[in-house]
Amino acid sequence: FTNGILNESSLRWNFDSYSLPKKMSNESIESEYVAAIQNIVNSMNTTVNPCDDFFQYACGRWIDEHPIPDDKSGYGTSAITTDIVRHQMKGNMYSVSDNKLSFII
Repeated sequence: FTNGILNESSLRWNFDSYSLPKKMSNESIESEYVAAIQNIVNSMNTTVNPCDDFFQYACGRWIDEHPIPDDKSGYGTSAITTDIVRHQMKGNMYSVSDNKLSFII
């Protein structure tokens, strides 16, 4: 905290000082925690005072980097995941043979 304001370094310090319970302390679970913390930190706009605009402070960078597509009324992590899965499914449903797309049944 700096002047009572949560900042990136305090989030990292809190995570670094946290130890997983013994039965959970494996590399894959820990890497998921690291990824979650990085996602939170990378979404923050620390140039904004949270007392003035907490939403912009907590989510401002994510909003700036993920504009809502014209064909959607909203856009969040669920929509991004859905788009990725749809794209992957389309790739699995079609195969290229003899320069033609053929549907795989």
